[in-house]
Amino acid sequence: EAIRCNRDFGMAYFNLGQVLAAGETMQLHDGRVLNDKQLYVEALRCDPERGTAYNKLGAVLAAGETVKLHDGRMMDSRQLFVDAIRWAKDNGNAYFNLGLTLAAGETVRLHDGSVVNEKELYVHAIRFHLNRAAVYINLAALLAADEKVRLYDRRVLDKKQLYVEAIRCRDWDGSAHNNLAVSLKAGETVQLHDKRVLDEKQLFVEA
Repeated sequence: EAIRCNRDFGMAYFNLGQVLAAGETMQLHDGRVLNDKQLYVEALRCDPERGTAYNKLGAVLAAGETVKLHDGRMMDSRQLFVDAIRWAKDNGNAYFNLGLTLAAGETVRLHDGSVVNEKELYVHAIRFHLNRAAVYINLAALLAADEKVRLYDRRVLDKKQLYVEAIRCRDWDGSAHNNLAVSLKAGETVQLHDKRVLDEKQLFVEA
């Protein structure tokens, strides 16, 4: 109804796109039948600076898929995530999603001219309060056994500490428990945020 009242109501297209399931479509009052991708494209037609719409559109594209925007640009997921960050610099999900598109050793240039790699993108995601286990797990996987990473809150964390953070975010995440166990040395224990002190075997049981 919001779109019927105002065909250029970008937020309505965006919100409708979010509630559609994958593969689901919705017929509008003007007869158009749109899926989530097409709704996000419409949202960007109405508001080409809506960073969250670029991020959502990039997230629903398949690998290698492109989409044409109303300004004629053909964009893939990576380009959409870069634009998401351009218009919403504090969107942690956009940094995380952009990191997922990079291969080992690959970098990407952002609109502010900075060139960042996957590790730096995950650090940015954490900076902007993305409390998702996956971002800590992915960042930990990029570190060497004795390597540490500095976060924007000045904490310096190694692989084990990143996995502990992942468990804090999602304490039922089996991969975080498993990876933490694998990172421990024989006889070593680790304290989780709930104060439990677990060894390798106990972590595997938790996983």
